[in-house]
Amino acid sequence: MQIRQATENDAESLVDLWIELMDYHVAFSTQFLINKNKRAAIEAFILEKLGKKLSRIYVMEADNAIVAMLLARIDVRPEMFLHQKSGYIAETIVTKLHRGKNIGNELADAAHDWFVSEGVSCSELQVSIANTEGIEFWKSKGYEIQTFRMIRHDQ
Repeated sequence: MQIRQATENDAESLVDLWIELMDYHVAFSTQFLINKNKRAAIEAFILEKLGKKLSRIYVMEADNAIVAMLLARIDVRPEMFLHQKSGYIAETIVTKLHRGKNIGNELADAAHDWFVSEGVSCSELQVSIANTEGIEFWKSKGYEIQTFRMIRHDQ
């Protein structure tokens, strides 16, 4: 198994992983419901991330298939903040079959190594409050809960 940066040739596999991620999160909140017939829109979203200098998608390959992905980006914050560059980790998934094999750790470490190489001094992410497994994983990587994101559904 090996971690590498995703390329445009990976788009189809990344779409499948992204849909799997949303399917997993629907159990936590209906905000993750998607229209699976909009594959082209999902692919465009992913390709747009691949084309940016301050974002990367890391993937893990096993048996000639992509089995995990992590999207990372660097945000440049206003100059009044001490931490001018902030890393952000999003869209992280390891397929069910490959969980428990340290893949999430390796993906997170790749993102953190990139952040450090770019002078990022802090990073953040969001985890569904109902995703206790995800919360424990990210705590093990040094993250701590500092804020709560609140959502209101009117319909």
